[in-house]
Amino acid sequence: MLQAAAADLTAELDLEVLLDRLAERAAALFHVPAVSVMLWEPEGEMATIYASRGLSSAYVAGQRIPRERAEQVLATANRRPFIVDLRTDPLGDRDLILQEDLYNALAAPFVFRGRLLGSLNLYGKGAPRKFTEDELRLAGILADQMAIAIENARLFQETRRRADEMAALLEVDRQISSTLDLPRLLELIASQAQQVLQADHSDLYLIEEDGKTLQAVVSIGEYALDVMATPLQVGNGIVGLVAQTGQAEMVNRADLDPRAVRVPNTPDHPQALLCAPLVSRGQVIGVLALSRMGGREFVQADLDFLVGLARQATIAMENARLFQAAQQRAETLARRTEALSQLVEFSRTLATSLEMETILDHLVRRMGDHFEAAVTTVALTSEGEEGDPPFRIAAVYDRTGQLSQEGWAIPTARSPALAHVIRERRPLFIGDLALAPFPDLFLETEREAVSCLQLHAVLILPLLCQEEAIGAVSLWMRRIIRRFPDGELDWAMAVADQAALALQNARLYAESQQQAREMAAALERQQELDRLQRQFIQNVSHELRTPLALVQGYVELLHAGDLGPLDPTQHQTLSIVADKVKVLARLVESITALQEIESGPLTLRPLSLVEVAQTALKGVQQTARRAGVELVLEVADELPPVRGDRARLGLVFHHLLENAIKFSPDGGQVRVRLSADSQVARIEVSDQGVGISPDQQERIFDRFYQVDGSATRRFGGAGLGLAVVKEIVLAHGGRVGVESQTGRGSTFTVELPLAPLQDADIES
Repeated sequence: MLQAAAADLTAELDLEVLLDRLAERAAALFHVPAVSVMLWEPEGEMATIYASRGLSSAYVAGQRIPRERAEQVLATANRRPFIVDLRTDPLGDRDLILQEDLYNALAAPFVFRGRLLGSLNLYGKGAPRKFTEDELRLAGILADQMAIAIENARLFQETRRRADEMAALLEVDRQISSTLDLPRLLELIASQAQQVLQADHSDLYLIEEDGKTLQAVVSIGEYALDVMATPLQVGNGIVGLVAQTGQAEMVNRADLDPRAVRVPNTPDHPQALLCAPLVSRGQVIGVLALSRMGGREFVQADLDFLVGLARQATIAMENARLFQAAQQRAETLARRTEALSQLVEFSRTLATSLEMETILDHLVRRMGDHFEAAVTTVALTSEGEEGDPPFRIAAVYDRTGQLSQEGWAIPTARSPALAHVIRERRPLFIGDLALAPFPDLFLETEREAVSCLQLHAVLILPLLCQEEAIGAVSLWMRRIIRRFPDGELDWAMAVADQAALALQNARLYAESQQQAREMAAALERQQELDRLQRQFIQNVSHELRTPLALVQGYVELLHAGDLGPLDPTQHQTLSIVADKVKVLARLVESITALQEIESGPLTLRPLSLVEVAQTALKGVQQTARRAGVELVLEVADELPPVRGDRARLGLVFHHLLENAIKFSPDGGQVRVRLSADSQVARIEVSDQGVGISPDQQERIFDRFYQVDGSATRRFGGAGLGLAVVKEIVLAHGGRVGVESQTGRGSTFTVELPLAPLQDADIES
């Protein structure tokens, strides 16, 4: 049920819907009267209720929990689920808690990569709620999965919001600019300036990121290659001064200007130079420079035009740059959205499987294909004997096909790199294994495998479950990687976190299945032992019955004198033997009765308890007379019939009466009362005997239990009579109990279901 609920919830990416469903599912799953889901905003200091069940609107709107207070409480609970008494240690507004009639709560924190996101709170309302260890554990599992789901939903919302913003920005860019391809735009600017101003050369310089270098990005003219190959310095030369001051320059004899810097391989002849700065947001980003050869000069109108063109060019360039940036962001967002979709699909797949091998195979293939890794492996921590490898290579995805052919293992079960990641609980990324900063992280055999398989980069991610590293996933690439695209490592860690949780769940499931199998085997063995025990008792009873009957017959003949006269001593001795034989015979009868109750079906018919009681009273009349005990039967008016087995219920009366007579004093009275209400018939057998102490009343219905178990006990019996009574009554769907005080007698009460009204015919 928990697995199904978690799978349904983790697939939801709408945060509001997710939290509301969580509150609903938690209330049903844990059977609590009230639930709240509280979250902190990433930079917020107060937790608020986002979803609830069973709480008033005033409580939901008013309850707040400071982050500092929550962190203090969670620190003492190691950030795991805990139970808090809200009356003595309230979290939040005490008055609201009292008004809501809340007593205690099970709080399960949402913790994602060490960050507290919020908590799932299950309340005891109207009275304290007793939460079990299983509920604490299940709440922790649910909270761990929901922390990932909440973070995913938040990331999805943020991604969607940013995508909407970028779409709006791109629409504005398209409206204000006709060309958004920056290289093409720069060429158009330089070309347009050259054509309009009839220049021999048109060069567009941009300031490099260092803020000191001017690099020609477009050059049109005879010496274009030389210009492109010659960077200029800001503040040096006429172009450099324009870049430094932001002031346009028109120099019709640049060849004579001492500020000028000649580009190598260009002719030393009269040259007119026109320069306009490219200014964006008050900062010079480049210079547009035009030159005429052969003494052709520029005029002020040319300069004004170039300045205006530079201004428009700057706007277009800025738009183009924004467009490029927007494209890059959109691509990044698209990658993140795709990664998030893959993450959701991965989570959904994991949620539907509890098979370790399936989870491992899905993990290595999804990660390996996503990163185009040559080899992907999963290593799990091993709890073997001392000296055994610390890891077990649980899954390998070899896209090269060479790993098994060459017999390589990468990483090995004793890999120092794996040990480092497990110990630090942080990812290890080496973009160029040839320049690995930690040579001790790899064994010699691993370095040989890296060389032979032509592997150049590795990413090892810890598999963390509840902040405990249970293994690591390794991705080995055949390309040098300087850095991963934005969000890639976060995606990989999210996949690893979900896989770790799924693997832990699968491990727990496998352990529970193994325990179930062991318990089933133990139960089967116990059932076989019980069967053998019953068979043994049945065989012994059967074997004893015939010789006992024979012994009893001869004892009666001897006692009656049919086999010759007896002196008083012999007569007394024979009486003792006769009594012991009767005790043994009754023991065999009781054992046989128990066996028949367990194995034989009941013959249920409507019958009168009065008739059964009267028959039983006649059967013990002689025993009662010898014991000096009076038998009394009291019957309520119009006693309805019960549905029962006449022979078995006769045994109930017989054993209760025999037990009452045995413990009654000479001159005492045993009273049988028969009554009924709308649902059950009631049998009460009362005596005036020695009574039963409270500590023994629960055990007197156990087989072979004697109230007085000493070797010199006053009353005989094998301790089976009341056990027979209990088995028969339970088989009829009834109940049996006793009320007694030491020295003041006992009353045994049996309740039996009444026969249905349609069963009107009573068995006679």
